[in-house]
Amino acid sequence: MPVADLNDTRLYCERSGVGSPPLVFVLGFACSHEDWARQVETLARRHTVLTCDLRGHGTSPGVPSACDIETFGADVAGLLRVLQLESVVLVGNSMGCRVVLQAYRDAPDRVAGLVLVDGSFLGGAGESAQTRMSKAIAAFAQRLALGRWRYRIGPQVVSPRGCPG
Repeated sequence: MPVADLNDTRLYCERSGVGSPPLVFVLGFACSHEDWARQVETLARRHTVLTCDLRGHGTSPGVPSACDIETFGADVAGLLRVLQLESVVLVGNSMGCRVVLQAYRDAPDRVAGLVLVDGSFLGGAGESAQTRMSKAIAAFAQRLALGRWRYRIGPQVVSPRGCPG
């Protein structure tokens, strides 16, 4: 079982294919890396593809007190560092949208693009999740306006199978 040791935990992850830009897929609440199987099958022909199970999801251990967006995002950013991935496209689904936005905030120099699929606004304390997500998207859009966008993956859209939420 491939695992990455980081931030006081071990995260299960799978790496497939070779090519640029690397694509990192993050699912939402109660999902696992296996839900991205169709995307991996298609996109690994041309890209390095990484899927992972967040803390407390799939085969990654976790305790409820460490399962929040900030920690999940720090873990994904940590994966990018540990696996020496740069110029990645982060792909998030549902709660995974908030996680990849947080990962971008934690490691902006490693991220070339974001794909947000059916994002959630629920959860979190203090500033609303919707406000935080809007600010993160605005910051990334500003970066795009400065000419940092480099890649187009292609016209094909492949949606995740049967993931709640």
